[in-house]
Amino acid sequence: IYPNPASGVINAFNVGNWEVYTIQNSSGKIIYSGNLDDNTGTIDISGFPAGLYFMRFQKQDGSGITKKLLKL
Repeated sequence: IYPNPASGVINAFNVGNWEVYTIQNSSGKIIYSGNLDDNTGTIDISGFPAGLYFMRFQKQDGSGITKKLLKL
């Protein structure tokens, strides 16, 4: 994920063949989700309030990783 921290658009490289992503706020509520159909996805977070978020990338088998995202 770059840039991180960010204030507008972020880019997510799909190097792990992830299929879907979710963005959760610090309370764990999913506030945004989508598909990663190609190698790079752009996500507009400009409407999010400033704070710490968690971006989870997941495969069809349920495996995944979670990354921190700081919105300025």
